[in-house]
Amino acid sequence: MVASRASRANGRSGACLLLFCILGLLLGCAWASAQQDGPRGLTLDEAIDIALQKHPSLAAADRAVDVSRVGYQEAEAIKSWQLQSTASGTYRGPLTTIEFPDPLTGQTRRMTFGQPFTTSIGISATKPLYVGRRERISRELARVGVESSELQRAQAEQQVIIGVKRAYYGLLKALRLRNVAEEAVSRAREHLRIAEARVDVGTAARLDAIQARVDLANAEHSLVLAETGVELARSALNDAMGLPLDTKTAIQEPGPVQFITVDPAQAEQAALKNRPEIAILDKAVEGAELRAKLERASKKASVLLQGGMQYLTGSPFVKGLSWQLGIVFSKPIGRQKAVDARALKAELQAEEARAKREVAICGIKLQIKQALTNLEHARDAIKVAQANIEQAREAYRVAQLAYKNGVGPRIAVKDAEVALTQAQTNLAQAIYDYQLAICELEYAIGVRSLGPLALPEGGAPGPELPAPDQAEGERQ
Repeated sequence: MVASRASRANGRSGACLLLFCILGLLLGCAWASAQQDGPRGLTLDEAIDIALQKHPSLAAADRAVDVSRVGYQEAEAIKSWQLQSTASGTYRGPLTTIEFPDPLTGQTRRMTFGQPFTTSIGISATKPLYVGRRERISRELARVGVESSELQRAQAEQQVIIGVKRAYYGLLKALRLRNVAEEAVSRAREHLRIAEARVDVGTAARLDAIQARVDLANAEHSLVLAETGVELARSALNDAMGLPLDTKTAIQEPGPVQFITVDPAQAEQAALKNRPEIAILDKAVEGAELRAKLERASKKASVLLQGGMQYLTGSPFVKGLSWQLGIVFSKPIGRQKAVDARALKAELQAEEARAKREVAICGIKLQIKQALTNLEHARDAIKVAQANIEQAREAYRVAQLAYKNGVGPRIAVKDAEVALTQAQTNLAQAIYDYQLAICELEYAIGVRSLGPLALPEGGAPGPELPAPDQAEGERQ
């Protein structure tokens, strides 16, 4: 029995030891993976979220919304009590004096009215009892102002989003071009090594090594320009996100490029619903029509209730507390032409806003058409560039191998290197053009992402394209 218990104890301890070993192995793998992957850069969505929180233009738009909401509160108070208090002190002179004979004594007597210093303290109140349709129209006009400012805030948000997307894809393009330049430097160094080796054994002229050094210097100069382009693009992205320009922002490739198609009719229909510019112009029409109605309503009569209390000291006629209460009836007379002119002006502004709305719709349709055209051309350019890179790499390999074995001229290697670098540059530019066309299409439709509007081309996703720089997070 003792042996059995000892056996079970040893079994449990062995199982615990095995469990700890497995757990340690998993943690070690996770740590190694984290060290290998390096710091994670920002995704496009994360960059947009930062911009929506920090960009100063949105803070200004928020303050404009607050101002319009206060204006609505002011319109709601048009029929509320209006109270006003007054206080005054007056010193005057000379005072009014009357002289008259005293019938008893026959002497001249003198009487002065009032005091040289008088004070007055009062409070008055006014409440509109009837203002016609002006109260309702004023509230509607204030409501339109609030909605218009909120739409302008949405428009500012779309401007921020498209700015971040352009800058984000611009930085991706700069990183890809830096990769192209780095690869060109590596090829130039390898060619210089081969040329110097051939010169050392006497199978190539010294000029080959000199020209190879010149090619390497030119490639390194291009790399310096590419590094500068990366820093400038990074600063542009920081500015678009509302961050300090010198922030060391790292980004991620948004994923493989998907070749998509978008139905133009559906895109136009969605744009008419989503673009804030159209809704802003609709509110401009509504606001102008309300202003015309308000001007015409100002010709109507109004009835006010007025009252007040006043306390006087030093007055020869009234002392102490007095009060008054009355109803005031008022109707504008003699300014009908000015009111009609302002109403007509507002109506013409409404017609102007309607015309601008039609112009805006045409402009949005043109934006969609241009974005779809650019999308199609960039897609074709990517396919051509991908096929061209494979041929250019093979041509460079053959030319370099032939030169290394002494059966090919150095100029063939240089031509193949230039062709390969140009093909890689063309692919980087085509990818950027495609990504930019998508974000321009999203802006034209008024959405952050195409979502269900985007259909895979031919029912299948496009090819996966290489990331611009797998080590970008490690370089920051």
